Amino acid sequence: MNYLQRDNSNLLEAFVKLSQYIVRLKVQQDIWENLGKFVVTYFPASWTAFAQYDSTGRLCINRVALPEETTQLSLLTDEVRRIVADVVESGFLASQVILAPRPSMVVFVPIMEDHKTAIVMLIGHKMDEPIEKDLLNIY
Repeated sequence: MNYLQRDNSNLLEAFVKLSQYIVRLKVQQDIWENLGKFVVTYFPASWTAFAQYDSTGRLCINRVALPEETTQLSLLTDEVRRIVADVVESGFLASQVILAPRPSMVVFVPIMEDHKTAIVMLIGHKMDEPIEKDLLNIY
């Protein structure tokens, strides 16, 4: 049974409602925080975070919905930095098991602005097996 056929049969409707809600938000920070909460609530995700480069070129992790044992700094491993850089450069989604702060399957979703990747959303799953294809397609 695939992801869409399980308990979340109304996922598309929820996504449409979220999109309508996001359009009404005025502050970009509110958009990211609410999107992270939405993904953790309605998807089988365990945590979310957003990675972006600041004006000095430093990678920052912010607007997070992380488990208590995880900090923003614990996500800034060389492995995560490399994957985020690849997603920013290519504009393509990536998924990979990361080992720190503990093994998680993470989907790295590019968020485009003006035809380039401005932010990368990290969606963590407390598992170390591949994400189902149907769920990757939704992401």
